[in-house]
Amino acid sequence: MPKNLYVRAGIYWARFKVRGVEYRESLRTRSERVAVKRLALLREQVEDESVFGAAGPISWADAVVSWSQRISTAVGAQTYTRYLCSLRQVRGHFDQLSVQQISADVLKELIKARRRAGVKNATIRRDLTAVSSVLDNAADEGWISDNPAVGLNRRRIVPERIERDRSASGSVDRDGLPAPRPTCA
Repeated sequence: MPKNLYVRAGIYWARFKVRGVEYRESLRTRSERVAVKRLALLREQVEDESVFGAAGPISWADAVVSWSQRISTAVGAQTYTRYLCSLRQVRGHFDQLSVQQISADVLKELIKARRRAGVKNATIRRDLTAVSSVLDNAADEGWISDNPAVGLNRRRIVPERIERDRSASGSVDRDGLPAPRPTCA
């Protein structure tokens, strides 16, 4: 087993010291490979906070409040309302996370979850734009180094193709073929 990891009830835990202070935290996984990656991230975060004085985790809700105070006068009323609507829709995905934990993988999971919920692709793109705006603000505040939403290729979220009825009357018969047009007498 790798150094600084131990197993408790089948779950991997991290245990290490930074500047004489011991840190123990569940890595919430049963996979050793995942635990090693999460340990490295956790240790880097703790070292940044304790050694370099980096800011601690900022919750998603705090980031949205900060964004709201800044953006409300920078965009139009309808845009602001639309952003707030999108942020309410994705709130369940991000409320338990800090902005530092939001990565491209988390955003991809959001996209998958929204698709499973039957949300149209155009709406998903609008939601990502609102999330990106909040993450841009977080980057401007120095809470994160860069915006993970920028790296997502939104062109991959192709709009649905709308099937239009091209027949003049718009009606179809039992076989799904356009019904004959009525003739004028």
